[in-house]
Amino acid sequence: MEEVFARRLALEALAPPQRERLNQLFSSTLYALNEEHEA
Repeated sequence: MEEVFARRLALEALAPPQRERLNQLFSSTLYALNEEHEA
């Protein structure tokens, strides 16, 4: 989980539109992982 955090920090260096898109991607990925975990 720590590496995910590090990657997230790396996103901070990106241009805002790109960062926004990646944040959405990140959120949906986490959501999907949680769904899978619950199943």
